[in-house]
Amino acid sequence: MTKQHISTQMIPERDEPALYINPRSEQIAAFAEEAVTVEDQPKIRLLADSDEIKDALYSFLTASKIAELIHREQLSLRTLTEPVQNTIFTTESEAVVPVMDKDSISSSDPELVSSVYGEFDSRFEAAE
Repeated sequence: MTKQHISTQMIPERDEPALYINPRSEQIAAFAEEAVTVEDQPKIRLLADSDEIKDALYSFLTASKIAELIHREQLSLRTLTEPVQNTIFTTESEAVVPVMDKDSISSSDPELVSSVYGEFDSRFEAAE
């Protein structure tokens, strides 16, 4: 799984809401490109650095796709208030972190996943 497509490959397989944390602008654009074509995808809550969001929204096509996802209530977008070192994609049952261009580490260990999901769920709720 490439860093750019980490979420787009996982979304169709998931029925539960997901958190997409700290993606780069290219990842946000790739996510919007793929997600807008999926009608019944679960809700994604995206939490990213404001500069990365701005860079992604600079493209009219990406901005319109993100607007469509928000309109469909398939995407909620908020900005990070504290830095996060890695990009993380997590649901209540699995957490995935890309480590190299085509590799990632994932875990479904309930204790780890609960901790990661809980931490970023709280950060998302507190973010603007």
